[in-house]
Amino acid sequence: MLIGGDGLIGRALAQTLQKSGVQVATTSRKGSEGSIALDLSQSIRLEGLPDCDTLYLCAAISRFAACEQDPALAKRVNVDANIALAEHFLSRGAHVVFLSSNAVFNGQHEAPAEDAPMCPISLYGSLKADAEAALTDIARQYGAGLSIVRMTKVFSAQVPLLSGWLTKLRANQVIDAFSDMTLSPISLAYAIEGLKRCGDRKLGGIAHLSGGTECSYAEFATALARSVGRDTNLVSATPSPQSSAPVHNRLAMTHTATRLAMTPPGLDSTLRDLLQAA
Repeated sequence: MLIGGDGLIGRALAQTLQKSGVQVATTSRKGSEGSIALDLSQSIRLEGLPDCDTLYLCAAISRFAACEQDPALAKRVNVDANIALAEHFLSRGAHVVFLSSNAVFNGQHEAPAEDAPMCPISLYGSLKADAEAALTDIARQYGAGLSIVRMTKVFSAQVPLLSGWLTKLRANQVIDAFSDMTLSPISLAYAIEGLKRCGDRKLGGIAHLSGGTECSYAEFATALARSVGRDTNLVSATPSPQSSAPVHNRLAMTHTATRLAMTPPGLDSTLRDLLQAA
């Protein structure tokens, strides 16, 4: 069962699982054909959901600004609904995979480990941290399996920022990229492989999926321009309007790399994945 089949990650994960021969039921807030209609902002009829071996919780209000604009709605979707779903399925013996974020850290320390204490500074990060804590308690109560998967920035060719950059670069047009905001990007393909391995292996505890390098958006855009054979002078490095952006975004994968047999990808590897899918 996959909650949030309309989103970038949920849709790609469902397709990958189905291609591997796994029978997947997905939910959709939009009522997409072939999916179970489920809006996490409304009351959930848990008894109407089919049982499953593994539950992937992929649905969330992920835009920081949207969380700030309606904190009550953000809490209902990102915390309360996920807790209700997780408890329902954990009590029935399912393994739960919960998608979390590097936003549970404040970005002041480089590459926090899987067992580092959470210290969010955004509402989105605080809600993810609250959900992580609650789900951990519930899983312990039922003696059931729970994977908490924290990820850094996930890119695909469909992400508007990247697709817009590629369109302009290929037309030899200038692109703007922040020089004072950092990221540690991973490709959608890498994120999906990590999530699939967590579910397949019924991995317990916390996993990190992160790029192996940390760079500014301007440095990322420059590497992208170089990868598509364009003049790097087309990248205009500009300051971000955000005055309190996190200094660091990379996560350590010390334990995850061993448990999932996945190494943090370098920037060149991530760009290759992105351009192959473009």
